[in-house]
Amino acid sequence: PVPSAAGPGAPGYASAAASAPGYATVSGTHRIRSYDGVELQAYSVRPVALGKKFPVLVFVNSWMCQGNEYTNVIDAWAKKGYVCLQYAARGWYLSGGKVDVGGPDNTRDATAVIDFMLREFKEQADPHAIAVGGVSYGAVVAQLVAAHDSRVRVVLALSGCSDALADLYWHHSVALIWGELLVWSAKIDPLDAREAPSVSAIWHDLRN
Repeated sequence: PVPSAAGPGAPGYASAAASAPGYATVSGTHRIRSYDGVELQAYSVRPVALGKKFPVLVFVNSWMCQGNEYTNVIDAWAKKGYVCLQYAARGWYLSGGKVDVGGPDNTRDATAVIDFMLREFKEQADPHAIAVGGVSYGAVVAQLVAAHDSRVRVVLALSGCSDALADLYWHHSVALIWGELLVWSAKIDPLDAREAPSVSAIWHDLRN
């Protein structure tokens, strides 16, 4: 069942999440090592109950957003009976690596996150009920991992896209403002984002 709590932007959402009835929960922060050694910053919260399995829910950050974007959401969902984790995609915030706009590394990172959850929370995490979701960039990553990892049964794609290049070249017309904003924002602060060289190269080729 989907929790009935309002979204994170709704008035009073934080207080509603904090007081939501349901399971007691335990939370923690993690550094999750991906396939190539890159470490991803993550935060988890899960229900406390002996002898029960719960659905697994993974959230990936939006473009330019930090890894704590969904904290209120997953705190509320965990109380309703979900093993939840949010993480910052590679290159963003406190995660290592380079931002590559939903490239193969992002897919393998999400698989590593799922592996971590099934290993570390094996007493509670149901391996047959796994969802991955996110807003915008997080939605793109969620769709990609679902296409490559058969363990993912549900995708929560909010304000995402199915083809980023097509969106930036709609009807053979380059979306200059959106493209420049995306490329620029992935390198405005070395502490928050580190852009892979391929991003600017792809944007250059698209414009030319």
